[in-house]
Amino acid sequence: MRSPVMGILNQIRIRVPVQHVSLTAMEEAGWELGDNGFEENRNYAEFYKEGLLAFLTRRQRQVALCLNDQGLSRKETAAALGVSLQAVHQIVLRMRKRLKERGGIVWRK
Repeated sequence: MRSPVMGILNQIRIRVPVQHVSLTAMEEAGWELGDNGFEENRNYAEFYKEGLLAFLTRRQRQVALCLNDQGLSRKETAAALGVSLQAVHQIVLRMRKRLKERGGIVWRK
């Protein structure tokens, strides 16, 4: 059941004037502009990735780094590592299984 107060609050509209200011003007006025924690999040992601890579074998780490860090396709990864495309597919499947068993990672489709 909806309260009468909530009905009244939903009907009230307040206009707030917005002034657009350039980043340069803000810096000149003494504002310290940061990265909103994005740099910290990136560092956390790197730490987390390194932790996950520790669960993998040497070959699995090589495949993971080719696919993720270098952005190679599976076919390009196979050529770079000197293995067949089927081997890369199998390594990825074993990698997922290993991360699920040892790292607690659950894969969604």
